[in-house]
Amino acid sequence: MSTPSTSRKPLRTLSQLAVGIITLFFLIGAVLFFFTDSLLIRIANPFLAPAGVELRSIDGLRFRRESLGVQSVIFSVIDTGDIDGATKESRLEGMTVTFNLGELLKGRLETIAIRDLSLNLPAAQGDAEPGSSATINMTQLLASAQSLPLTSLNIERFTVTDIIKDASLNISRDSRAVAARIRQDDLSADLVINWHDDEFVSAYFIPEDQLASHHFPSQTITGSLTIANNGERVLDSEFTVSENEGNIRADSTGTLHLASGGRLLRRLELLPETLINLEGSVYFSAAAQGTSMIFETFDQSVQATLQSDSTAHVATLAITQASADCTLPLRCSILLSSMLTLPTIRYGNVDLSAIDAVSDIAIALDNTTFNVALGQGSRIGAARISGPDYTLEQVNLLLQESLTISTDELGNRAVESNGIELFLPVISLGANAGRAAIKASDLRGRWPAEPDTPAQFSAQLDARAIGVEPLPFQLRKPEISAQLELGNNNLSVDGRVVVADRDILTMKGDLDLNTSTAQIHAEMPPLQFGTGEQSLAHLFLDLPVEVDVVTGSVAARTDIAVQVNDDSGLRVSGPIQLNIDKLSGFYTNTAFVDFSTDFSGELMDSGDFVSLAALQGSIASVNPGLPIENISFGYSIDTRKTTVDLRDLQASIFNGTLRSEGVAYNWEAAANTFTMALERIDLSTLLDMGAYEGVQASGIISGNIPVNIAGSTLSVAEGTLHVEAPGGSIRYQSANSGNSGNAALDLVNQALSNYQYDSLEADVNYLPSGDLNLAVRLQGANPDMNQGQRINLNLNISDNIPSLLQSLQSSRSITDALERALQNH
Repeated sequence: MSTPSTSRKPLRTLSQLAVGIITLFFLIGAVLFFFTDSLLIRIANPFLAPAGVELRSIDGLRFRRESLGVQSVIFSVIDTGDIDGATKESRLEGMTVTFNLGELLKGRLETIAIRDLSLNLPAAQGDAEPGSSATINMTQLLASAQSLPLTSLNIERFTVTDIIKDASLNISRDSRAVAARIRQDDLSADLVINWHDDEFVSAYFIPEDQLASHHFPSQTITGSLTIANNGERVLDSEFTVSENEGNIRADSTGTLHLASGGRLLRRLELLPETLINLEGSVYFSAAAQGTSMIFETFDQSVQATLQSDSTAHVATLAITQASADCTLPLRCSILLSSMLTLPTIRYGNVDLSAIDAVSDIAIALDNTTFNVALGQGSRIGAARISGPDYTLEQVNLLLQESLTISTDELGNRAVESNGIELFLPVISLGANAGRAAIKASDLRGRWPAEPDTPAQFSAQLDARAIGVEPLPFQLRKPEISAQLELGNNNLSVDGRVVVADRDILTMKGDLDLNTSTAQIHAEMPPLQFGTGEQSLAHLFLDLPVEVDVVTGSVAARTDIAVQVNDDSGLRVSGPIQLNIDKLSGFYTNTAFVDFSTDFSGELMDSGDFVSLAALQGSIASVNPGLPIENISFGYSIDTRKTTVDLRDLQASIFNGTLRSEGVAYNWEAAANTFTMALERIDLSTLLDMGAYEGVQASGIISGNIPVNIAGSTLSVAEGTLHVEAPGGSIRYQSANSGNSGNAALDLVNQALSNYQYDSLEADVNYLPSGDLNLAVRLQGANPDMNQGQRINLNLNISDNIPSLLQSLQSSRSITDALERALQNH
């Protein structure tokens, strides 16, 4: 058999005690004139024993015509289940009983008043069995109250050891009311209960002139409960409890005062230190029947003051609707629709400004299981979130589909959602800024309660509206999608990058969380270029320079291994391949046609890159204003040496050949020097490029040009040129026809009017400023002058090559030039 619960024992003991005290008063009145105190005790105890009361002493008995007074009564509440078997004394002081002699003979008193009643109850033995609870028989309870053999009972001060420190009690049979006050330090609770019968109805919260319109069955009690802290009301509530065929139903409405309630919780150390104040009132209604309870509130507003870095911030919670439907054993369904606003707050080293959250939350509790669902349309926004090295502005997290968080009976946690979108219109990372919108769909996560059991997670992530402001360009409709799968401490990613509705990159990767290693395969599928929407320029919104690719294709792939450790940090290694096939396009004013190469190399775990040693490249033509064609070269790259090695560079220019057997370019060196060989350059073609008026020339020129590159500046010092046998001719027609006023100049112009030379040598110097200086030495004759007498000429020729190229470029359309070049190929 189960032992009584601790919560039920005081109720039972107090009811027995009430019967015992009333019995005691009748015994005192009946034998007062005939017996002494000690004899009264001996006679009274057998009558009190069934009520569990033993009378120890009575002091200060006094009797008047219609009243009885007792200065002090010491008694014990006896319980055979007491742990130590000892009885503990209780005390009653200052008791007065009033009566009418005629009523007394009928077994009724008028009033009992007690100044101080101190009960020392027996200790409970053991705890209640699981599932045991106090039961209420409303009919018996009301019958006991209505059958009290007195008009009123008043206890000015009432204490129960380890249960109640300070209380008062007043029972009025005529008013059908029980009024009790319990005080605990600065906390007080005032309870008023009214019972009803067929003859009289009393309700604490219904005005008397309205009582006629209300009907309360005899199995109904009504009342109110007020809880105050230090004189400030925390809770005001009104209630009705009724019984129908043994079923108990309780209905309540009330107001919770948050300011005083917050101060009470703070005193009890139940509020965080950062929550310094609560404001507002919450109005609610509740109903309970049997083991079920329903709670509701509508259109409430609550304010909370939060302390952050010595600054107070006021948060407002507007509750549209809140309801709870609970049954025992613990099973609850809770709904909450609300909006939270908070101007600013600091959490750690993160500052948040202008926060607002709108949510519809459904919570389901079923004993050991727990389920929370955030409804569709719930969102959290912040005008600004800033940390030590980042800032987010106009942040908005939106639930496009509901989000569910649950815990099962084993303690396993899970999360599910099919639509969460995070809008990040302004992302600042130091001096860099960007934007993005990220959506998570088909999100599933499970965290097992069993120790050392890995979590499982999967989600489809899609990012759009991506932009990075520091970049000199913006991609057109960039989108990133990735499928994530986490299981057995292994994270797999399958993603792709799309720009302007074209697949740019695909990636598959596996990350081992135990070893912090990853294997990643990334691939650029063959990207075929064409005109219009197939061009390179269509992939961008606002390229800062004129650049485009309109034919050809690009493909790339890599398989890399990633290792992360505390000592060496991030280490990446693996092969990289890039295939470029006949790309044609232009960059600023330079057109290129049919650029091809197969690029391969190895990314080292040291962070360096080493290409294959025998890479080959070719370009059908490059035209920066003058055509350079049939370009071919071998090359290799080694970042360990910071070098690019060019081999067997060859190109056609001015019907001749430009050649270099080897160029080793070190990009960290102050300067790099190499020699270019010019072979059989057609002088007439070269002059045609410059469009020099009045000059015609022929001859085949060869030579060596030592090139110096310092940074991005190119120069030539002490280059040499010479004419191939048999020489050539120069025909120059001066604009002033030999009458320049300078006899020497007129002689030179006359000699060059039909100059046949067999020797030409030139010193070449190209300055960093772009000025080309040629010191030309000629040997030959003019057959029309002095019977062909030989004439040696020294000429100094200067021109600015960038200006010359700019002039050539300005006289053409780069797109037209590219189109003509493509037609020729």
